[in-house]
Amino acid sequence: MKLFYALVASLLISFPCYGQIGQICIVNRAAPQTIPNATLGTITWDFERDDIPGWFSADARDRITVREAGIYAVSCSTAWDSNNAGVRYVHLEKIDFGASYQEVLDGHSRVPLSESTGHLFWQGRVNAYTSFRIRVYQNSGANRLFGGYNRTRGNPPPKSTNTEFSVVRIR
Repeated sequence: MKLFYALVASLLISFPCYGQIGQICIVNRAAPQTIPNATLGTITWDFERDDIPGWFSADARDRITVREAGIYAVSCSTAWDSNNAGVRYVHLEKIDFGASYQEVLDGHSRVPLSESTGHLFWQGRVNAYTSFRIRVYQNSGANRLFGGYNRTRGNPPPKSTNTEFSVVRIR
């Protein structure tokens, strides 16, 4: 009987299933995306780093969609090209399955222009088939680049800054 339980436990660890705490999806914006001046834009993610639960789809590259209700933690590390004009905002949107609207969550970040990087975090309970997406706004007077490996300031010179979006089930 102990052998049976050991086998079942090893299968559960080897093959993640729906509802498993700790499931995670991480996507990146490896190449910069142009964000027009004074326009609210939606980020499309061009690199899937980790997605065992299958929450990210090539058909909907602007969002991560969880399949089961639960408590999730959502984070986004951001990077803009260097420019001291205007402001940069990063918003997290939650889209409930079948809803005709998007809810802008409390998790948002006003990016300090002197650094051109920021971080957003939100945690909460969501329904099954809830989607999350990142929206950005900037009003520098010209197009700006979001994402990629584009941080160039600092002494000593900084390492590459990656723009990353992740969702993890925590309960």
